[in-house]
Amino acid sequence: MGPDKETCKQCYFFEKGLISKEIGYCRRYPPMTPPDTFGGNNIYPVDSEAWTPPVVETNYWCGEFKKKK
Repeated sequence: MGPDKETCKQCYFFEKGLISKEIGYCRRYPPMTPPDTFGGNNIYPVDSEAWTPPVVETNYWCGEFKKKK
């Protein structure tokens, strides 16, 4: 929870996930590939379905919170 008790769930950029009520997506920035875990060579091709917006929990927060309208 942020300094003013803001959370991802209350943010304009938050999109609900399909599997859990506690998990969703942050749509603040474009989709990205998962972190590189194989020593410097990204194993995901550009057209891969691995591209995804950042996954966040509803109670997370960041410094770019924008209140929903």
